[in-house]
Amino acid sequence: MRVTVLAENHSLRPDLIAEAGLALLIEDGEERILFDTGRSDALLYNASQMGVDLATLSRVVLSHGHYDHSGGLPALSRLLRERAAAPLPLLAHPGAFRAREARLGPITLRKLGSPLNEADLQASFELQLHAEPHAFADRYVFLGQIPRQRHAEGRGTLGRLLDARGHRPDPVADDSALVYHSEQGLIIFSGCAHSGIRHIVDYAREVCAEPRVRAVIGGFHLRSANPWRVWQTRRYFQRLGAERLHACHCTGYARHALAGQQGIAAGSRFSFD
Repeated sequence: MRVTVLAENHSLRPDLIAEAGLALLIEDGEERILFDTGRSDALLYNASQMGVDLATLSRVVLSHGHYDHSGGLPALSRLLRERAAAPLPLLAHPGAFRAREARLGPITLRKLGSPLNEADLQASFELQLHAEPHAFADRYVFLGQIPRQRHAEGRGTLGRLLDARGHRPDPVADDSALVYHSEQGLIIFSGCAHSGIRHIVDYAREVCAEPRVRAVIGGFHLRSANPWRVWQTRRYFQRLGAERLHACHCTGYARHALAGQQGIAAGSRFSFD
């Protein structure tokens, strides 16, 4: 199984665009999965620079609906229409495409949600929305909604949800993750871990009935975490014995405190035997 980083906050190469977002290409046999899409059409530019053909994807998996993970959807949708491709399966939580904003009192500071809603997406994608765990292609599981009872993190809110009733605090309930069940243990892909990275890993182990975790890749949402939470997360992964961590994007400098951490950025390529 191979992973290519198409978008991330940093870049390994001067010819690639670094942006505060995340997009990973996961390849295993005939499966070519795009996990998140970054925050802009930089996804297409970086893919072209790296020789990656996004028109031959087998599916897209969206970790959650925030713009820095769904912002590349308009550009990807245009590419698929230009290539006259059949609608591409897109897996996400049912709440991923709800309207959301950052607000200061009555003032909207910025839109936080996906630039495309469900109706917009129908032209290029076959929406597969799951709140429960969903297994596909033999080794993969989309986790759906992550329970958040065990640990302190993942219980806050970020921005506001908007609907006909007005706006209210957004718990980002659509935050999910993707799991690859290898023979040596689980490889877990997290977008931003709004539900808590420990909750995600615990739930992946439970759903897959597999205690071994080989690697965790993606955002851990530790950028603004206090030292106590960073220490707890470090201890958690030490006890877990994960072979590799590739914490990036919203993890911030806390990633340097995690045992087994190996940095990644746009342009990174790595594999698992």
